[in-house]
Amino acid sequence: MTLRQLFSAIALIILMLPPAEGGAADPAAICQADRSATLGKLVKCGAGVVSKAVASFETPDADRLARCAEKFVAQFARIEAAANGACLPAVPDAAAVSAAMQVCSDPVIVSLGGPAGAGNSTDKCQSQKIKTAGKYMDCRFKADSKAHKKAVLPEFSRCDAKFNARFAKLELKGPCSTTGDAATVRADLTECFQSAPGQVERVIVARDATRIVLDEERTASALGLTWELDFYRNPAYSCGKSGKYSFLVINPAGNPDGEAPLWAYLHGGGIGYYDATSTYVAVKDQTENTWNHEETFDDLWEKAVLANAFNQSTGQPIDSTLKRRIEEGYRVVAVSMCDHDGYSGLGTPYTNNPHSPDAEVNGLQATMAAIDFTVANYPTTHVWTHGTSAGSIGVWSLAASYTNEGTPLTGIVADSWIATPRLNIIAEAFAGEPGYPFGAEMTVQGVSDKVGFFARDDIRAWPEAQVPDRDFRAVPSLFVNGNDDPFCGGNQAPLAEAVADGLTNCQWFHDALRQEIDAQPNSPHQYVNLLGYGHVPTNRGGPANDFVDDFVAGVLATNPPNFGAR
Repeated sequence: MTLRQLFSAIALIILMLPPAEGGAADPAAICQADRSATLGKLVKCGAGVVSKAVASFETPDADRLARCAEKFVAQFARIEAAANGACLPAVPDAAAVSAAMQVCSDPVIVSLGGPAGAGNSTDKCQSQKIKTAGKYMDCRFKADSKAHKKAVLPEFSRCDAKFNARFAKLELKGPCSTTGDAATVRADLTECFQSAPGQVERVIVARDATRIVLDEERTASALGLTWELDFYRNPAYSCGKSGKYSFLVINPAGNPDGEAPLWAYLHGGGIGYYDATSTYVAVKDQTENTWNHEETFDDLWEKAVLANAFNQSTGQPIDSTLKRRIEEGYRVVAVSMCDHDGYSGLGTPYTNNPHSPDAEVNGLQATMAAIDFTVANYPTTHVWTHGTSAGSIGVWSLAASYTNEGTPLTGIVADSWIATPRLNIIAEAFAGEPGYPFGAEMTVQGVSDKVGFFARDDIRAWPEAQVPDRDFRAVPSLFVNGNDDPFCGGNQAPLAEAVADGLTNCQWFHDALRQEIDAQPNSPHQYVNLLGYGHVPTNRGGPANDFVDDFVAGVLATNPPNFGAR
C-alpha cells in the first residue's frame, strides 16, 4: 500500500462515520472516536515510512507500508468487535476504501518530492515535510476523535498552527526543493481528509439564544379558550432584507405556566435565492419582499397560527393538526422564516444578496435558538416539530441536528416537501410549466447554493439517505403528502420515471424514502400519500390529521424520555 492509498483510506472511512448521537458513554460515539484515532495513526505511520525513504535516497519499503496497513486493519477489527454492532454504517476494509480514493494524496506526494526523492541535499528537507504532513493528518484525526466524544465540531486551529510553523522552520534552515508551499499542501491534506463524494458529513449548529428578548405580550380567545401569547425577537440573527428573526409562544389555555409538551410549528412559504445578477428567483410569484423581512406578532399569530386553525372566509374552526394540538393543551411555538431558506441556513453567506454584502442565511440557527430558549424558559416535557411546505424541509434539518448533539426530538411531522435528489428530475421536467411552482429560470442548484449543507446532493443529508446510511431512528418521523400537490408535479403530465414504476408523480417523488422506511427493520418512521389531497393536508380538515394523531400516540406509547433527558 502506498502513501497515496493510506491517505485515501483515511479520507473515505472518516467521512463515512455518522455524527455522534451522544456523549462518550454512547457506544456509537466511542466507535466513531476510536476509528478516527486509528486512522490518524495509520497515515502517520505511512508518512513516516515514505519520509525515511526520501531521506535515504530510496524508494519506500513496501513491507513497512504493509505493516502499517496490517496494524490498522487489526485495530479496526478490534474497534468493530468492541462496539458490538454500534458502528454504523458498516465500513469496508482499508484496501477497498483506499482503492476508491487513490487520487486523493497524489498532489501531496508529488508536491513534496515523493515517493523516492530527488537524490540530492534537498531531500532531507522534503522528507521532513512529508513527515510533518503525516503528523498534521494525525493531529486532525485526533481532533476529530475528541469532537465525536463531545458531540461538537472538530477544532483544527492548533493543527494548522503547528503545521505552518514546522514548514516555516524547515524552509528557513533549508535547502528545500519547494518553498512557500505550506498553504497548498495543507489544502491538499484537508481535501484528502474531507472529500469523500456522496458520503455523510456531520454538522453541529452553532447558535445564539442569549440575546433573545421579550417584545410583546397579549391575551387572545377563540374556541372557547383563552391563551397568553409571548412574542420574542432574536437580535443575533438578521433577516434577508430587514428586521430580525422572531417567534411566538402560545401557552396552554388556562394553564400558561404549566408543564406541557412543546409543538414547534414551521409554517410554509416556499424558497428563493438571488442569482448571479442579484435578481431574486423564487417559487410562484414570490419576490424578495415575500419572506426576507421580519415577521411581526400579527404575522405569526394571524397568518401562521389562526389561518391554519380557522377558515378565513367563514371564521369556522379547521380540524387541522395545529388546532388539535392547541386544544389538547400543547404549548406551541411558531417560528419565523425570514431568510427564505427552508429553515435550514447555517450562517453561510447569503449569496448575491444586493442589500448587504455581509448577509447570512440563519434559518436553522434561529429556529434552534428559539426552541432552545422556549425549553429553557417554559416547563417542557416532549418536543415535537411540525412543518408544512418549506417548514417540512426545516423539521428534518432540526431532527438531524438535534440528534447530532445527543438530544433527539420526540418526533417530527413533515408535510409535503422533502429534500431528495428526485427534485432535480421533477424540476427539470416541469419548471416553467403552468401550475408548477418553479418558473423556467428557477433551478435546484440555485437553492442548494444558498441553503448549503441540507440542500446539497453530495452530502447525503436528506432523509432517504440518512435512514439507510446511519440507520437513523433516533427521531420518529411522519412524512405526509397529498397526491395532487403541485410541488411534486401532482398537477402535471405523468413523469416517465413514475409511469415506469407504476406510480403517480407525487408517489414517485417520495418513493425512494418510502422504500428505505419499508426496508428498515422495525422502523419508527412512516410515509403517507393521500389521494385526492393537494399541498399541506395537515393544515386542512381530513384524514392527514388522523394519521398525525395515530403517529403521535404510537410514539408516546413507547414512553419516550423528556427532551434533553437522554
